[in-house]
Amino acid sequence: MIKIIPFSDNKGFVYSPFVVIVLIILCLAISLHFAEIDMIMIEGTYKEGQINRAILNMEELKSNVNTIALFASYKAISEKANGTKEELEEEINKNLNGYFKDYKAEEISTIDGNFSIYVEKLPNNYLLVKTNKTPRACMNTSELLLCSDLSVERIIDKKWIS
Repeated sequence: MIKIIPFSDNKGFVYSPFVVIVLIILCLAISLHFAEIDMIMIEGTYKEGQINRAILNMEELKSNVNTIALFASYKAISEKANGTKEELEEEINKNLNGYFKDYKAEEISTIDGNFSIYVEKLPNNYLLVKTNKTPRACMNTSELLLCSDLSVERIIDKKWIS
Protein backbone atom coordinates (compact mmCIF):
# COMPACT_ATOMS: atom_id res chain seq x y z
CA MET A 1 0.00 0.00 0.00
CA ILE A 2 1.12 3.54 -0.74
CA LYS A 3 1.51 5.86 2.16
CA ILE A 4 0.81 9.52 1.41
CA ILE A 5 2.98 11.93 3.37
CA PRO A 6 1.26 15.23 4.02
CA PHE A 7 3.12 18.50 3.31
CA SER A 8 2.89 19.63 6.91
CA ASP A 9 5.17 16.81 8.09
CA ASN A 10 7.92 17.76 5.59
CA LYS A 11 10.82 19.28 7.54
CA GLY A 12 12.41 20.78 4.40
CA PHE A 13 15.92 20.53 3.04
CA VAL A 14 18.78 21.31 5.39
CA TYR A 15 22.12 22.41 3.94
CA SER A 16 25.14 20.77 5.43
CA PRO A 17 28.23 22.95 6.15
CA PHE A 18 30.15 21.00 3.51
CA VAL A 19 27.72 22.00 0.74
CA VAL A 20 27.81 25.66 1.84
CA ILE A 21 31.62 25.74 1.84
CA VAL A 22 31.80 24.08 -1.60
CA LEU A 23 29.32 26.65 -3.03
CA ILE A 24 31.30 29.56 -1.54
CA ILE A 25 34.58 28.24 -2.96
CA LEU A 26 32.95 27.66 -6.34
CA CYS A 27 31.59 31.24 -6.41
CA LEU A 28 35.02 32.63 -5.45
CA ALA A 29 36.74 30.59 -8.15
CA ILE A 30 34.28 31.79 -10.81
CA SER A 31 34.67 35.42 -9.66
CA LEU A 32 38.46 35.13 -9.71
CA HIS A 33 38.36 33.62 -13.19
CA PHE A 34 36.23 36.47 -14.57
CA ALA A 35 38.43 39.07 -12.84
CA GLU A 36 41.51 37.52 -14.45
CA ILE A 37 39.87 37.52 -17.89
CA ASP A 38 38.93 41.21 -17.44
CA MET A 39 42.51 42.03 -16.40
CA ILE A 40 43.92 40.32 -19.51
CA MET A 41 41.47 42.21 -21.73
CA ILE A 42 42.37 45.54 -20.08
CA GLU A 43 46.11 44.88 -20.56
CA GLY A 44 45.50 44.09 -24.23
CA THR A 45 43.47 47.26 -24.70
CA TYR A 46 46.17 49.32 -22.95
CA LYS A 47 48.94 47.90 -25.18
CA GLU A 48 46.82 48.41 -28.28
CA GLY A 49 46.31 52.03 -27.24
CA GLN A 50 50.06 52.51 -26.78
CA ILE A 51 50.77 51.05 -30.22
CA ASN A 52 48.10 53.24 -31.87
CA ARG A 53 49.45 56.33 -30.11
CA ALA A 54 53.01 55.55 -31.24
CA ILE A 55 51.86 55.01 -34.82
CA LEU A 56 49.92 58.29 -34.82
CA ASN A 57 52.93 60.15 -33.40
CA MET A 58 55.15 58.67 -36.13
CA GLU A 59 52.63 59.59 -38.83
CA GLU A 60 52.48 63.12 -37.42
CA LEU A 61 56.26 63.35 -37.66
CA LYS A 62 56.17 62.11 -41.27
CA SER A 63 53.59 64.75 -42.12
CA ASN A 64 55.77 67.39 -40.46
CA VAL A 65 58.76 66.20 -42.50
CA ASN A 66 56.81 66.61 -45.74
CA THR A 67 55.70 70.10 -44.73
CA ILE A 68 59.24 71.09 -43.75
CA ALA A 69 60.55 69.65 -47.03
CA LEU A 70 58.05 71.81 -48.89
CA PHE A 71 59.18 74.87 -46.94
CA ALA A 72 62.87 74.00 -47.49
CA SER A 73 62.21 73.56 -51.21
CA TYR A 74 60.45 76.91 -51.56
CA LYS A 75 63.23 78.58 -49.58
CA ALA A 76 65.89 76.98 -51.80
CA ILE A 77 64.03 77.92 -54.98
CA SER A 78 63.66 81.52 -53.85
CA GLU A 79 67.35 81.75 -52.94
CA LYS A 80 68.62 79.94 -56.06
CA ALA A 81 65.99 81.06 -58.57
CA ASN A 82 68.31 80.67 -61.59
CA GLY A 83 70.52 77.97 -60.09
CA THR A 84 71.26 74.59 -61.52
CA LYS A 85 69.56 71.40 -60.44
CA GLU A 86 72.61 70.41 -58.36
CA GLU A 87 72.68 73.79 -56.57
CA LEU A 88 68.97 73.43 -55.82
CA GLU A 89 69.46 69.90 -54.44
CA GLU A 90 72.37 71.07 -52.29
CA GLU A 91 70.36 73.98 -50.89
CA ILE A 92 67.32 71.81 -50.10
CA ASN A 93 69.58 69.24 -48.39
CA LYS A 94 71.24 71.98 -46.35
CA ASN A 95 67.92 73.51 -45.27
CA LEU A 96 66.28 70.17 -44.45
CA ASN A 97 69.24 68.67 -42.59
CA GLY A 98 69.80 71.95 -40.76
CA TYR A 99 66.30 71.89 -39.39
CA PHE A 100 66.35 68.24 -38.32
CA LYS A 101 69.85 68.40 -36.82
CA ASP A 102 68.52 69.70 -33.51
CA TYR A 103 64.97 68.38 -33.80
CA LYS A 104 63.81 67.01 -30.46
CA ALA A 105 60.23 65.86 -30.47
CA GLU A 106 58.86 64.67 -27.15
CA GLU A 107 57.64 61.37 -28.58
CA ILE A 108 60.72 60.60 -30.71
CA SER A 109 63.79 59.29 -28.94
CA THR A 110 66.28 59.43 -31.84
CA ILE A 111 66.59 60.58 -35.43
CA ASP A 112 69.70 59.02 -36.98
CA GLY A 113 71.10 59.98 -40.37
CA ASN A 114 70.68 62.80 -42.85
CA PHE A 115 68.45 63.52 -45.79
CA SER A 116 69.76 63.24 -49.32
CA ILE A 117 67.34 64.87 -51.75
CA TYR A 118 67.28 64.78 -55.52
CA VAL A 119 65.18 67.00 -57.73
CA GLU A 120 63.52 65.94 -60.95
CA LYS A 121 62.08 68.49 -63.37
CA LEU A 122 58.53 67.76 -64.49
CA PRO A 123 56.50 69.41 -67.25
CA ASN A 124 54.61 72.69 -66.67
CA ASN A 125 57.24 74.17 -64.34
CA TYR A 126 56.88 71.54 -61.61
CA LEU A 127 59.64 69.93 -59.58
CA LEU A 128 59.58 66.52 -57.92
CA VAL A 129 61.56 66.40 -54.69
CA LYS A 130 62.40 62.86 -53.57
CA THR A 131 64.77 61.32 -51.08
CA ASN A 132 67.77 59.16 -51.98
CA LYS A 133 68.73 58.60 -48.37
CA THR A 134 66.49 59.08 -45.37
CA PRO A 135 67.09 59.37 -41.65
CA ARG A 136 65.52 56.82 -39.32
CA ALA A 137 63.32 58.02 -36.49
CA CYS A 138 62.75 55.74 -33.51
CA MET A 139 60.36 55.80 -30.59
CA ASN A 140 61.72 53.75 -27.75
CA THR A 141 59.56 53.30 -24.70
CA SER A 142 59.90 50.59 -22.10
CA GLU A 143 57.32 48.41 -23.84
CA LEU A 144 57.50 49.47 -27.47
CA LEU A 145 60.16 50.09 -30.11
CA LEU A 146 58.91 51.65 -33.35
CA CYS A 147 61.26 52.86 -36.08
CA SER A 148 60.47 54.35 -39.48
CA ASP A 149 62.27 56.03 -42.36
CA LEU A 150 61.38 59.67 -42.93
CA SER A 151 61.10 59.75 -46.70
CA VAL A 152 59.99 62.74 -48.73
CA GLU A 153 58.21 62.87 -52.05
CA ARG A 154 56.70 66.24 -52.93
CA ILE A 155 55.68 67.97 -56.10
CA ILE A 156 56.63 71.64 -56.01
CA ASP A 157 54.91 74.20 -58.19
CA LYS A 158 57.80 76.47 -59.16
CA LYS A 159 55.66 79.06 -60.95
CA TRP A 160 54.42 80.54 -57.64
CA ILE A 161 57.99 81.32 -56.61
CA SER A 162 59.37 82.78 -59.84
